Amino acid sequence: MRKTAAFLVMLQVLGGCQGTHAPAPAYRRNEENRALEDPAIAASIMAELAGDLVTILPEGARLSLVADQPKVLSDALRQALVEHGHEIAGSQTAVQGAIPLQTWGAQIDGELLIRISTPSHRLARVYRLAAPPGNEGPGAARPPAVIPAGPLLVETIPQGARS
Repeated sequence: MRKTAAFLVMLQVLGGCQGTHAPAPAYRRNEENRALEDPAIAASIMAELAGDLVTILPEGARLSLVADQPKVLSDALRQALVEHGHEIAGSQTAVQGAIPLQTWGAQIDGELLIRISTPSHRLARVYRLAAPPGNEGPGAARPPAVIPAGPLLVETIPQGARS
């Protein structure tokens, strides 16, 4: 009987939590399903992640972007790595001797989960969209700012495992 009562109390508490969410700010509603398609947002995220990625890449390593990856993220990563002095080989096929890079992204409830994988490491971080200063009011045209919403996750992939 106590377990049933405790379960019902827990359901009421959790049910109450479901109804207390405020509506998403306008900048999130407008960008809810398209943030990962925005080149400015992708460039901001990939510039930061590329800085972390180059610390684990061999100096002067030749890199290639795996085909069939999210185009906006791949293009932003390519640009960020070129700015860090890395050579990016052709993106259509893996180039002999180049380290293949894979990008992945998902958007859930206004947060963006981004991952970059190499054969030996995975880097992932969650980002949050935030209204940039001075972006209030109707007709505000500036894209939302992107801020890290958690720590950088660096995972070492055992040799022979799939990334």
